[in-house]
Amino acid sequence: MHPDDLATVTKVFEDEIKQPDLNKSVDVRFRKKDGSWLWTETKGKNMLADPLVEGIIINLNNITVRKKNEEELIKSENRYRSFFENLPYPLFLIDPKNGTIVNCNQSAVHKYGYALHELHQMKLVDLFEEQPDALQLNEMYQQQLVTRHRTKKGDLVIAKLEQYNMQFDDSGYQLILTHDVTDSYN
Repeated sequence: MHPDDLATVTKVFEDEIKQPDLNKSVDVRFRKKDGSWLWTETKGKNMLADPLVEGIIINLNNITVRKKNEEELIKSENRYRSFFENLPYPLFLIDPKNGTIVNCNQSAVHKYGYALHELHQMKLVDLFEEQPDALQLNEMYQQQLVTRHRTKKGDLVIAKLEQYNMQFDDSGYQLILTHDVTDSYN
């Protein structure tokens, strides 16, 4: 058994001895003959009181592939998060149902001067100098029309917006990439 798993396994085993009806499972690594580690979902059942068994039944289910997939998913999520956070353009993840800002990157925080928690309480159109209706907003996205935004301090930002529909789960969020073109208009 992997040394890092010993304390967890010992605790679960002791709990099952004290409470025979308890039936917990725990993920445990076991060393294979070749020296590699096999991940298992290990589940024990206290049957010491059963005269036909008088023991503890332990069931091992190989979950090595699942653990490897979980690890790859975490790496992928970290790559996405790093890309999202470090892109030098303001990015906004928008809920299309109500226009609220679900998430944004540090470039957006820096550009607009709002704290992250403040932006999470806003709609994207709250950044516009003149709030567009839904039809105007879609036209801005499709034609990448220039829009006028205001920062928290009231400074003008002239921007073009790119819209990408993202399907993370069943959300259908919109990813909005903001290009500051203010210098082109001064």
